[in-house]
Amino acid sequence: MNQRFTFTPLPKPVEMDLAKLDPYTLNCLMGAGTLSSAGPTLAVLAAYGNDDDGKSIPLVLIVLNPFLQAMFQMGVATIEEDWYPAEDLMPFFPIGLETCPTLLLGSRGMGKKERVELFTEFVATFEDGKKEHELVMLFPGEPGYRLCAKMGVLSAPLDGGRKRILKPRAPKGPMGTRQAQAFATLQLKSRAIRKELDAFLDYWQAATDRFADDGGRKEQVMGMDDFFKIFEVLERTLDIPSK
Repeated sequence: MNQRFTFTPLPKPVEMDLAKLDPYTLNCLMGAGTLSSAGPTLAVLAAYGNDDDGKSIPLVLIVLNPFLQAMFQMGVATIEEDWYPAEDLMPFFPIGLETCPTLLLGSRGMGKKERVELFTEFVATFEDGKKEHELVMLFPGEPGYRLCAKMGVLSAPLDGGRKRILKPRAPKGPMGTRQAQAFATLQLKSRAIRKELDAFLDYWQAATDRFADDGGRKEQVMGMDDFFKIFEVLERTLDIPSK
């Protein structure tokens, strides 16, 4: 979809029924995911509704985690001839995420330049941005090693099975503009998206398996089958590279 919008935030989010999501009227504008062995989180901002007649429609936030799934109306979207995603979507950052995401998903309706500009502004809003930037640059395309680094296992493989110990400086604070642009450019590459998404799915499965092993009830967690039912709707308008 190539609709172009302007957005008006609501005074406060309004919860909606995710179970009643209409898959045919959702136009995803951006998505981002954080990876964690305790349970990854995917957040997607989308225009939602039949906009053929040019009326205003809800701007919604969908948040998916193995243990919590929700949808909120965050604002109102109105079709316009011109729009500037990096500027127009800024009032809705950080779209429900508490830590800097490494899985960055652009809209099919945006060009490469628009995506980089949008996500440069987006990742620059996170207070742990510099730390995440350093880990991504130390372990490009290797989300598993980054998770080990966060857990204190700071090593990377060398030839012959040997390892070298890495000691990140773990700087504090948000990324600067140049760091954010480099981060967004790297993480929006097809290979990086595929690596991050594969790790995201692995961590989701691991979290649900661990929950079951600990005696948790099936209805208390979203399994992979239910996740994919929603994800298949999202990927209709998110640009997700094939394997």
